[in-house]
Amino acid sequence: MNENSSGILRGSIPPWTLVKLAGAVFCAATLLGFSGRLSWILDLFSHFRVQYLLVLTLFGVVLLIAGRRKAAFIFLGFAFINLTQVVPLYFGGQNEPPADSPPLRAVLINVNTRLGDHAKISEFIRETNPDIIVLEEISSKWLSDLAWLRTSYPHSLAEPRDDNFGIALFSRLALDESSVINLPGIGVPSILAVVKTEKADLHILATHPLPPVSSEYARLRNDQLKQLPKYVNSAQPTLLIGDLNLTPWSYNFRKLLRETGLRDSSQGFGVQPSWPNNNPFLRIPLDHILHSPDIVVLRRAIGPDVSSDHFPVVVDFAIIEKSAALNSWRKVEFDISLLDKDGLRGPSDGKVAVSYEFSIPDTDACRAEIKAIDKTVQFMPGSRGRIGARKGECLCIGSTHQDDFQYVLRALAEKSYIARIIECHFE
Repeated sequence: MNENSSGILRGSIPPWTLVKLAGAVFCAATLLGFSGRLSWILDLFSHFRVQYLLVLTLFGVVLLIAGRRKAAFIFLGFAFINLTQVVPLYFGGQNEPPADSPPLRAVLINVNTRLGDHAKISEFIRETNPDIIVLEEISSKWLSDLAWLRTSYPHSLAEPRDDNFGIALFSRLALDESSVINLPGIGVPSILAVVKTEKADLHILATHPLPPVSSEYARLRNDQLKQLPKYVNSAQPTLLIGDLNLTPWSYNFRKLLRETGLRDSSQGFGVQPSWPNNNPFLRIPLDHILHSPDIVVLRRAIGPDVSSDHFPVVVDFAIIEKSAALNSWRKVEFDISLLDKDGLRGPSDGKVAVSYEFSIPDTDACRAEIKAIDKTVQFMPGSRGRIGARKGECLCIGSTHQDDFQYVLRALAEKSYIARIIECHFE
């Protein structure tokens, strides 16, 4: 094919057709992003919700102005699908500071073993003045360059490495029970520690899963995420901090929140992309600080460019008092014998409202069983409780009479539909 014929071929495709073809690609990516549990490659499509939203909105508006209404409405419809994934992050935050709890500040910095600038990072830390610092991709050279931190932050634990998976924790407050842990079969370190705050012991889990750049790395990342709930007790003040190499729209991220009981600190503060720093259009939120329900996030922000490929994350938070009702939440491994013990009963023998949630390994079978049980359960008058299941590794959530609660748990447990009780809440 000569140059002239190739030019004719290019010119034979009308510009509006190219726009429609490009828009169709973004529409397909929108749908593929919901299939992350099927394949690590499909999960990659979930990370770019903001980009899909912007491009499809632009294409839709341009086509609408041009009078191509059918394609325009299709693209705007798919833009709306992405909007429903993005907008919830701007609502639902709880940022009222408690009067009796001093605010604390945590900072996460992925320094990048080879790219970061220790002078810029030092300046940022001095200006931000955090109480807790997690540094990732830290090497021995980085620790040497940031040696001054040990003066201002005398309580620390570090596992430096030269392969982008070193990790360090620095705290102005005393640490207790701090240790480096190596999750089985993963090969990268994490840090567990308890920070002694004025209000309560604060549990810290700092981690950095592998990036999903291949099927093997994706498997290792997901295996690491699956193991994290073993080290998290959401009934205690807890922060899970790290470059998790996934975004809030990933199936694996939502699964992590469900299984740990933690919350996303960006909830109520919107999308805060942190990587890569050199491409604003492709930038996505990979760096996270997750927190337990008894922590309120007062402020969350992305820090300045520190010459890494990641931007820092800054979270101001406070530990709040649990109400009398919340104090009765319990986290126990499932044991059917507990159903006959006072430990799983309410404060009286009368009609006690009960809320509970538990993980279920076999969703379809459990849903059928719940449907059968629903016919026998007598809900309290005016109760808004329900028993239901979601797809996948679901939660069952309900509120019912205490005796019915016992019956439901027993019926499900006897048929092995309950893996473990996550929480029981008696009011």
